[in-house]
Amino acid sequence: MHAENVANQVLNRIYEPAKRAVSMAFTVALLPGTIVHASSRRLAAALLGLAVRRFAWFGLPGSDVSFGRSFHGDVRVPLDGRPWRSLAVTVAPTVLGLPLALATFRSLRRSLALPAIDTGMSVFAVVGAYGSSILGLPPLEGVVSVVGLWVGCSVALRSLPDRTDGIRSLETVRSGENGSIATRLCGDALFAVGTILGVRFTLQVAVLAVLVSGVEFAVSMWPYYLAGLASVWYFERDLVDAWRDDRPIEESTPALRVLLRGRKRRATYGVAPTKAELDRSVDRLDHADEQVRRLAAQFLGAAAADDPERLAAHAPPACERVVEEWDFLTESALVRYLIEVTPHVDAYDPMAEAAVALLADDSDAIQQLATELVGRLSEQNADAFRSRVSELVERLERESDRAARQNLAVAIRNVARDSPGAVAPYESPLRQFAESKDGADARALDSAMEELQTDGV
Repeated sequence: MHAENVANQVLNRIYEPAKRAVSMAFTVALLPGTIVHASSRRLAAALLGLAVRRFAWFGLPGSDVSFGRSFHGDVRVPLDGRPWRSLAVTVAPTVLGLPLALATFRSLRRSLALPAIDTGMSVFAVVGAYGSSILGLPPLEGVVSVVGLWVGCSVALRSLPDRTDGIRSLETVRSGENGSIATRLCGDALFAVGTILGVRFTLQVAVLAVLVSGVEFAVSMWPYYLAGLASVWYFERDLVDAWRDDRPIEESTPALRVLLRGRKRRATYGVAPTKAELDRSVDRLDHADEQVRRLAAQFLGAAAADDPERLAAHAPPACERVVEEWDFLTESALVRYLIEVTPHVDAYDPMAEAAVALLADDSDAIQQLATELVGRLSEQNADAFRSRVSELVERLERESDRAARQNLAVAIRNVARDSPGAVAPYESPLRQFAESKDGADARALDSAMEELQTDGV
């Protein structure tokens, strides 16, 4: 097996457990804040007469949250054309959570001998000072300090609006029936605050430090503010441009990323996508942004795992895109999607053309996936490879991976069974290759030779 394929398999084995572990760590670290965040939004929705579409403190499958935290809680409230109520629900965690966090910090400062924070201290110095001070406290007071800081920090961080809240609020006030100046100003302000705070975690830390230590320390944190503003311009410039130019915010690249992450997560947990969602995701396979294309491909693959027959209708555009794609993760996701829907497609020739083209891909891992696609497709319609036997034979002679050789040999056998004349010119090299190998690939080629002899070719 090629080194690249081994490395990709190892990374895939490490990536998902590591991502899940990090997600669980975030969940535990921010659990008190998540409870306050979700409960305050639900309370605000109930007071304002808005229906709650779904609610959970944690463990909610498919929640549309940033950074892929699939274990975070979430509250979804339909907009229903009432912008002021929707904006009130959005800011409810801030209105309730920040005073609660501030009261927690002030209570700790008054009741425990925590160190004072001097102007100019870095965040790391503050954390070190608090840590050493807590270690010197009696056991009971130390536990109270740790729990209090955990609750206060998590509530404060989850109370701050993030970029997802900003995008949702802007979608609310920019919709057709919500175009008043007052609502747009409020939505724009919340969008700006959410984008600046949510794009860089350092700014959230800075705001948290201000809550604990006051204005003087806020002045000393000016590098963090500059870093956050610079990151908004660099990482979120498309979102900011859409806001400035009054373009549909949902079509901006950052908003598309958030949207596709949520769709992919819901599909992973078995939530069937709508036809409109599938159609738009297929269109996004041609998007200029690499991450948008990747998320769209992964969304299609996740949806195809549960309902391949329904997803088979989108195979032709995916075949066109996979040959032109240069990003490995996007390309591999598209190939896996095609493998899933192969038993249900109607147009076999575009898939066969794409599969043979992928056999010459620069990536060994993509080549191996392509051999699996060739084998699956030949089981459904071997005639699609009648004019492409030479490419299959050439690839078989160069292939070093046994599983890939078996897929190619099975495809050649299937073509020989249905169209022996297409394989007959290659009988001699195939027979020599079969004699030099052992295993399933050699047995498949022996079966192909028997098919040729049976038909008298």
